[in-house]
Amino acid sequence: MFMEWSPEFETGVPEMDKQHRRLLDMANSFHTALKEGEKEKAREILIDFTKALFNHLRDEERFMEKIGYPELENHVKLHRSLAGMIKEVRDEFERNDHRAFTRSLSLIMSWLLTHIKKSDRKYGIFMREQALS
Repeated sequence: MFMEWSPEFETGVPEMDKQHRRLLDMANSFHTALKEGEKEKAREILIDFTKALFNHLRDEERFMEKIGYPELENHVKLHRSLAGMIKEVRDEFERNDHRAFTRSLSLIMSWLLTHIKKSDRKYGIFMREQALS
């Protein structure tokens, strides 16, 4: 397994946690396909992962808007940065630039997990605080 889900990734927002877990599972499937030399399967997973990630970012932004999350604008900027990185990774994969691709993928997954642990958990805390007040 490439990466393992941990409770430290939980935001406390069930739908977002479900989507985060799915993204992690897809990244693990992608890693396995690459490791086993199944390039076409890896390509399909990468396409699905990209769609799922973009859908997740949209859903997350809508959720934050709905709860009146005060850091929405900054969070959206982080999402745009991630979206740009994902597009670069797809291009590297398609160009068969495997060293650049592997390096970029590792950076993106590290970025994503750090983003979930630090930035995404904040909107869960905000949501719970709003419910208590």
